[in-house]
Amino acid sequence: MTWLEIATILIVGFVGSAEFGSVALVHPVIRKLDPDAQLVVEQGLLKTFGRVMPVGMTAATVLAIIVAVDRPSG
Repeated sequence: MTWLEIATILIVGFVGSAEFGSVALVHPVIRKLDPDAQLVVEQGLLKTFGRVMPVGMTAATVLAIIVAVDRPSG
């Protein structure tokens, strides 16, 4: 396994886990808060995820395509 494949697995795993955790674990709890508290939490999440996820998602997509093209199955 090359360093590129390892980096791809780590980045795709991080991005996928963060998105899944947010949808499955965080947002159900946020929905139980009063609207003002929901707004504060959502703003905090947007600030944090807004810095990391655009870069992470782009990198995950590009790396996955590179690995898929470099090592086609078969």
